Amino acid sequence: MGEEWVCTLHLVLILFVAVDAVNPGCECLLFTETYGKDYGTFNSPDYPRPYPANINCLLYTFVADTDEIVEITFKDFELYKAHLDCIGGDFLKIFLHLDKPEVDEYTPWSGFLCGGYNDIPHVLYSSGPNLVLEFHTHEATYNATGFIGTFRFIDKILGARRK
Repeated sequence: MGEEWVCTLHLVLILFVAVDAVNPGCECLLFTETYGKDYGTFNSPDYPRPYPANINCLLYTFVADTDEIVEITFKDFELYKAHLDCIGGDFLKIFLHLDKPEVDEYTPWSGFLCGGYNDIPHVLYSSGPNLVLEFHTHEATYNATGFIGTFRFIDKILGARRK
């Protein structure tokens, strides 16, 4: 059996929780609440300082209510870009169409993000209540600062934010 990147979730009302995933190199940050604010924030390790090398797998898992979608907005973004397709350098793999808040090596992804702020879409929406970003960095250290963004949970039909 191949490597799996599964984030087992316990739906609790906390901003984030670090839990071990099936792959020992994969860590998971869980975002389920904004605590009455319009949005929550997420960022790469050490932001705004350069992020560490050799991050094998860091999952940012956003879980909304069943009648909501997830909106993430990048405020700053800088990941080392080795190639146009983002493979070989540092990247975020995006999962926008998930039935459950977990991914493994068979889960279809929506794309990759790398490079600078002007190279990426600034806002992403999930098709359902789950969205996952999978962060990987190369073994070499670069002076890229990573990313920071906001997330919010929006009613699927009305477009209203959860308070």
